[in-house]
Amino acid sequence: MILSNIKLRNLLLLFYFLIAIPFFIHIFFTKNIYSTISKRGHLKWIFFDSMPLFSIVWLFFFLFSFIYEKMYLGIVFGLGMLLIAFINYKNDDTMWSMWCWIVNSIMIYYAFYLLIYLPFVEKKNIC
Repeated sequence: MILSNIKLRNLLLLFYFLIAIPFFIHIFFTKNIYSTISKRGHLKWIFFDSMPLFSIVWLFFFLFSFIYEKMYLGIVFGLGMLLIAFINYKNDDTMWSMWCWIVNSIMIYYAFYLLIYLPFVEKKNIC
């Protein structure tokens, strides 16, 4: 999490782990975990089907730091990734296979932020 308030960051991480660890332990012991190939060729994870509450909680932890730090580009980026995931879920029921796209896109955002934006703000020059 990219929060400047360290106490808030630690509190949110604690709550995330208190929710995520029992949830995943429950999933791994009660569900049959397997995946199939969808009609469009995406990986379809069966053990996450029909869990909208999980999606909302995960989205909160994903976007909260952008909202708190007023990083509007990050908010737009996160909502754009959510829209792409929703479209894939609606068309192919493969929302959870899109996590690698989301994570890689976030890393591209951070690479741009660290390698281009911050040096430009500090030195008023990219190189």
